[in-house]
Amino acid sequence: PGQELVEDAIFDVVPSSRKELTTLEGDLIMSRDLLDFEQFCKLVALLQERTECDRIERFDQIVEMQGLDSGMQSLWEHDLVDLWESFHRFCDESRVVRSKQAVAIARELGHLPRDASLRKGLHAFIEEELRSDDVTDCLSIESDALSFMSVLKILSKSRLQCEVHLQEVFLHHDTNSSGGLTLAECKTALHACHIRPKTQAEAAELTALVEEFDEDGSGEVDAEEFLRLASFINNHLQKSRREAERQAALACGYEEEFDDLRAVFIANDECISESLSAEALRSAVLCLRSKTWTAEEIDGILKDHEVEQVDFVGFLSVIKIFDEKQRHYELCRRFGIEKDGANQLCAIWRELQPEGGKISRERMVGWLSDVAPDKAASNRAVGINAQQLEMVDRVLSESNDNITFVEFLRIMRLSIA
Repeated sequence: PGQELVEDAIFDVVPSSRKELTTLEGDLIMSRDLLDFEQFCKLVALLQERTECDRIERFDQIVEMQGLDSGMQSLWEHDLVDLWESFHRFCDESRVVRSKQAVAIARELGHLPRDASLRKGLHAFIEEELRSDDVTDCLSIESDALSFMSVLKILSKSRLQCEVHLQEVFLHHDTNSSGGLTLAECKTALHACHIRPKTQAEAAELTALVEEFDEDGSGEVDAEEFLRLASFINNHLQKSRREAERQAALACGYEEEFDDLRAVFIANDECISESLSAEALRSAVLCLRSKTWTAEEIDGILKDHEVEQVDFVGFLSVIKIFDEKQRHYELCRRFGIEKDGANQLCAIWRELQPEGGKISRERMVGWLSDVAPDKAASNRAVGINAQQLEMVDRVLSESNDNITFVEFLRIMRLSIA
């Protein structure tokens, strides 16, 4: 659920919180303890109910706007809202996407076929739709423009093609023609469909889900159960992985930018490997941060950090490196430090290996004692421990044992002075 929905639910569960959590300016205080366990359980239940109601309402609105028939509604019962949101993240002002973006939408939703032959089928459906009368009549000015309905038709055909493929895989692994797969055969069949766990936790969850889908307790999964199982596990793994990525983005401070970052990552992952090569990473960073960094500067920073290939979480870390470095440069400018000096100080800060944006008082004092004199002799660096301890103490309070980058700059300015 979005933040507004969460806030409304909190105020309903704890009515007094509206006054307690709101500042005079109308902002929310996000760090105050608010819910006990019983209230938290009520909040979760309320959010589940309201989120589902909101989703049903939006589903009905999309159905009405697009005039979807019952067959299309049934096929997209669980994914229509996600498809609508994804399409509108990728579309331009004319409310159309290009064929390459249609593939990115399919991938974002977990509907991009993993089998190479099925992916060719998806591209064939795109070409077919681009040549159709509906598209050429409505979007004649664009040779590669697809509306929401066009994308919906394309992905519907691709999903039905994938269902046929799943049936073929089922029959292939039903070696004794019993009409059912054992749990072991079921796992092998899912693997053949490229539905594969990436971690031990996912492997354990997959096993549990397979056993759960044996509804009659026969020890086998029939064809219909297998189709539902494959679709459910694929969607479940996809959403679980996206949620893990979203949590990583939240930890990096990119919650609001998550969708844009994910879209750029997908656009540059042309091999559909869920990773970016060094060249693709350079292109992605340039796309996102070209207003701040030149191509040469991006190359230099990536080389300094020895970044070669990253998954999406690694990509977030790389973007954070650039954003943190930019923030450090801005802080250096406030201290009157030019870019060359800022580069040297940023290099020293990275050498000190900060954790959570901070280093310990002890580490700072040790570096000043052991390393600084050699590195800054020409700047009349301090040479005795008493002076170094005095500089650190002048910047930090007695109760503060951690040093931020701003405090580091103050200490370094004192050391040079």
